[in-house]
Amino acid sequence: MIYPPVLFVVGGTALIGALTAVLMGLGVAPAVNTFVVINAAAQSLMSVLLPLSGIMLVRGCVATKDCPNLRWALTIAAGYPILVAVTAVGVSAVIATTVPNATARWLHAPAAILGSLLVQLIAQSVGTVFGLLIRRVVVAFVASIVLPLGLWFVLGAIPAMAPLQAWITPYAAAVRLLSGQADPLGWIQWLVMASVWTLGLNVVAIARLGGPAREPVKNAPPR
Repeated sequence: MIYPPVLFVVGGTALIGALTAVLMGLGVAPAVNTFVVINAAAQSLMSVLLPLSGIMLVRGCVATKDCPNLRWALTIAAGYPILVAVTAVGVSAVIATTVPNATARWLHAPAAILGSLLVQLIAQSVGTVFGLLIRRVVVAFVASIVLPLGLWFVLGAIPAMAPLQAWITPYAAAVRLLSGQADPLGWIQWLVMASVWTLGLNVVAIARLGGPAREPVKNAPPR
């Protein structure tokens, strides 16, 4: 079952992304207001909100340890990032065509569009991870924002650890992908980061959910 609140969250996220694109078209100097700039603002904001839909989709699995239902929920969750990313891309493209005197309007646009899809997929994966690990929806949603950004901030604050930002934090990857200027090393770093958040942590969370429940031993001999 798809809970109506989940659809409300997804629709609201897409709407906020579209409104952000419109506001960018109105508020940023035309000379620098390219598709990439408009789209990056919309996608960045949506990536903060989207994990809530993933959290809400898997919440029933957390409570019931219903693994078949979990597979269905994760499949549905994978479709929502595409919906919101494409919505913001479309609105950003329309806004970019209306901005007068924009230079290099479509520079790096194809790579940025691909990056938009990947950014939202990672955001949703972060949501499913915390939805599986934390029972309370509000706490899981806050954790999906605070912990990835906190990891990025802590690594950046330690000079010796700062290079790890590019390899294991979703925020650093999102900045590169939405700019449309990721180089080969940047794509390798994205693959490593995606392996951690999309595969690694979700696999750990699913294994924890599907582990055998311990039942009390009946008629155990006294010690």
